[in-house]
Amino acid sequence: MTHFEDLTVYDYLEPEQRDPRSRKPMLNVGWLDPAHDHPMADADPALVEALCVLVVDVQHLMRGVHACEFCPKPVVPVLSNPHDPTGSTMLGNGEIHVVGNGMRFAAPTMVIHYISEHYYRPPDEFTAAALRHAARLA
Repeated sequence: MTHFEDLTVYDYLEPEQRDPRSRKPMLNVGWLDPAHDHPMADADPALVEALCVLVVDVQHLMRGVHACEFCPKPVVPVLSNPHDPTGSTMLGNGEIHVVGNGMRFAAPTMVIHYISEHYYRPPDEFTAAALRHAARLA
């Protein structure tokens, strides 16, 4: 997967592929790669739950999938997700867009797996925005 440092300006897609209504730039969160260190902490269950709500509205869905490069064997996680009408959500094939606190964030769907299985600690700004965004949708 493409690696971007947290809180850098999102530019994964070409400008013509981005939402033209967006005035504020989106910031990258969770675009991890094993060759680069990332902050770590135990998973926050409330954040994982919030992201499970938000991933149902997947953005920039891709035709292929990205396997986790941190797992010993390549894994494309499928998450049991009561918020998804199908009951499960495949990760590694799109993005979660989070809006809150006057900021916008773009994270790969795989961020849920990185947090819950590989101890990734996203920036506090992202966590706060995700919790608020998911609460508005509930």
